[in-house]
Parts: sequence; C-alpha cells; structure tokens
Amino acid sequence: MHIRLTPAEYVHAAHAGFMRQASNTCKGRIDAYGYSGIGYDLHIQGAIAEFVVAKAMRLFWTGLSAVGASDVAGLQVRSSANHNYRLIVHPGDPDDAPFVLVTWNGLEYVVRGWVYGSDAKQQQYWQEPVKGRPAYFVPQSDIHSIDELQEILNGVIA
Repeated sequence: MHIRLTPAEYVHAAHAGFMRQASNTCKGRIDAYGYSGIGYDLHIQGAIAEFVVAKAMRLFWTGLSAVGASDVAGLQVRSSANHNYRLIVHPGDPDDAPFVLVTWNGLEYVVRGWVYGSDAKQQQYWQEPVKGRPAYFVPQSDIHSIDELQEILNGVIA
C-alpha cells in the first residue's frame, strides 16, 4: 500500500518524533537495543512511519509515546529507508501485537505488511547483522498483506 504524505503531514509527524527524543534526553534515557546512532533520527523516522500506518489504516494517531505502549491503536510499527528491509522484532516485544513494516523514499511510503510478534520469533529469523544487536528479522516474503490486517481490525472494531 503506497502512501504519499503532504509536507504538512510530514512536518507534523517529524515534530512528534523530535519531541519524543527531546523528552528522552531530558529524562536521561538511552536508546534501546544497543542503538548507537543519532536518537533524533530514529524517533523522527519512527513517528513518521507511525503516522503513515495510521493514515493507511484510517486510525487515529496521537503522536504521543510512552515506554512500552503500542505505536498506533495496538499496532507496533517498524520502518526503514531501504525498500528491501526485513521486519525487525526484538525478543522482549509483545507476542500478541501485530508488527507493521513501512519503507520509504522521500515523501513516498510503502506499508509492506505485518506479522504477529509470536510468529516473528522463530529461530530461522534470529540474526545479528549488527554486532551486539541481535533480533528477529522477518523477510518481506514471510509477512502478511496489510489488507489482511485491515480486515482483522475491521472485524475487531465493528
């Protein structure tokens, strides 16, 4: 599912990500899972991907974040600027949550699909492509269509 953000939508979501990292910095929090990049990049990109999922699925997105909370209406969102990227799930992630993969190039985003946390946590997906940061990496060929998730959500919400 392809989603194009307007400049205003992009700035709105990016600002939410900036505020998250600013809050974390003020509270002395460190980035999770051994991430050593720039935290602002991670939070801005993550917030934009969450906004994209909310827009694609017609769900409300507050932009607020709390440690351990879902990203969008019970969904967990993962993203990458690489369109061939795999969906990453960490051992401590919730088993019963749907994880959604978003990739992008500029203002063009693709909601690739989803998988439940428990289905992602299979030995065949366990890898450590970055030393010290092992996780489950589910290839796009093994994730479900986003349309299927929309049908599930419609059944739950209706």
